[in-house]
Amino acid sequence: MRTLTVCAGLTLAVLALVASSAASAAPLGSGDVVAADAIPVQRVSPRSITLYPEELADLRGAYFLSNGAVLNVQGQGQKLVASIDGKRQIEVQALSRSLLAARDGSLRIDYQGAPQDGRVRVAYTPQ
Repeated sequence: MRTLTVCAGLTLAVLALVASSAASAAPLGSGDVVAADAIPVQRVSPRSITLYPEELADLRGAYFLSNGAVLNVQGQGQKLVASIDGKRQIEVQALSRSLLAARDGSLRIDYQGAPQDGRVRVAYTPQ
């Protein structure tokens, strides 16, 4: 009977401690600052897919953009390299059969319809 009394007393003490700490915690306001340990974040590029040689050939070519620039996509073996107005060559990877992107995120080429239609949407951020 003595063991039961000690356990019950200990349980009540723990419950009282939890209740008092919950009651003293106030919700954070918009101006409150909370210190937290830094968590390292690693940028992971989307997974690329492998295209067949004939699919790579369909993506190659020159595309005239609405701002007057020319996007040129060329193949170098199993790699695709893109350049805008003949400047810096950027290796791009196929993320799908209609989407190419640079690993560093500087260039995305989204083919609108079949690649032979010549319609692309390009997002480019100079590095």
